Amino acid sequence: MKPRPITKASPGTTCSYRWLRNSSAYRNSASILRTPDTSRDGRFTQNSSARKLGFIRDPVSDYGRLSSELFRAVRLVVDTGIHSEGWSRDQVVAFFRQSGAIDEPTIQAETDRYISWPAQALSYKLGQLKFRELRDRAQKELGPKFDIRDFHDEMLSGGVLPLDLLDSRTNSWIRGLKLGADIRGSQLT
Repeated sequence: MKPRPITKASPGTTCSYRWLRNSSAYRNSASILRTPDTSRDGRFTQNSSARKLGFIRDPVSDYGRLSSELFRAVRLVVDTGIHSEGWSRDQVVAFFRQSGAIDEPTIQAETDRYISWPAQALSYKLGQLKFRELRDRAQKELGPKFDIRDFHDEMLSGGVLPLDLLDSRTNSWIRGLKLGADIRGSQLT
């Protein structure tokens, strides 16, 4: 079951934060706001791309990917249950247990996490969907000029961005490539 190591690979969490920490955009800014809508979207994309890239070659590995998907779906329900439906802590724990997606220590930690951080699961999912939309748009508009590695480099090199700025960055990147510019790792926004 490989999803955990895959999420830590480029463009996963570790890579994106290391890139941000080393970027001039980060060093030159007075403050950086961590927006959960984009801070983990590459990780979700990496899990969904793992099969296409050949990292998942057997049913056991695919089971790990599917287990991760189930866990994320359960987190969406729990997040909504707590903050929209007024679920108690006991209801959240019972729902996690019923799903069978995670073990007891993780259930307790995740319950506390979602009680204290409203809309975290939802914002991550929105980031994932937006990242896929941007990737699909770039792939469609660029055709054979599209390179998934360059796309991820461009998306990560801007640091953690609100989704509307990530969208603008993508549009600028696409325009630059259509004009024939070599803008790998550019700071277009």
